[in-house]
Amino acid sequence: MMNKKSVVNELRITVSLSILALLVLCLTIFGYDNYQQSISIAKQDVARHAKSLALDMQSELIKQTN
Repeated sequence: MMNKKSVVNELRITVSLSILALLVLCLTIFGYDNYQQSISIAKQDVARHAKSLALDMQSELIKQTN
């Protein structure tokens, strides 16, 4: 009887650890993907802001020369 409980207990621990490892892996992948997406969005935002500033400066120079 004790041996049967030990096997069941060991199986329960193995399954629990496997599920925990899978959950940690999924969270790591999700976190890395989210990080990559935020970096990409930040780069696009900087490029858009730089272009906007360049156009504003060009417009201001045209106003001042006329």
